[in-house]
Amino acid sequence: MQKPLLEIRHLNAIIVLSEELNYTQAAVRLDMSQPGLSRLIQDAERRLERTLFHRNHHKVELTDAGRTCVAEATLALEHEERAIQYTRAHARNVDSNLAVGRSQYADPVLTDVLLAVHPTLAAQGWSTLFIPETQVPPVGMTGHF
Repeated sequence: MQKPLLEIRHLNAIIVLSEELNYTQAAVRLDMSQPGLSRLIQDAERRLERTLFHRNHHKVELTDAGRTCVAEATLALEHEERAIQYTRAHARNVDSNLAVGRSQYADPVLTDVLLAVHPTLAAQGWSTLFIPETQVPPVGMTGHF
């Protein structure tokens, strides 16, 4: 398998810096030094051969490539979390998974009921996976249940 260009630590750093737009504050959130964060971002940009952030002494801004990277990095980290949850469910011999998400398309009452009966479902051998709004399919799309 080919070595990935970016590692999870790069993705986390890119996302946090895009939220903070401040190296010092992002470094605090990531529990690392500001120079360490700067080197990590520079390493990611070097590996991608793209500038993700425009920066000077006064401000940090995302580039178009940076915005694309943040969107995809966010999805990658969401998939990583889902992989962890499904693997843990499998390790507990769970034979069914229920994905619950909130979105503009989901009936809020149904979602609240499903979340309320979560302990009952777990007791019956179901595993729940709470998915972010960005991954909830629009009405009319189907999946495996």
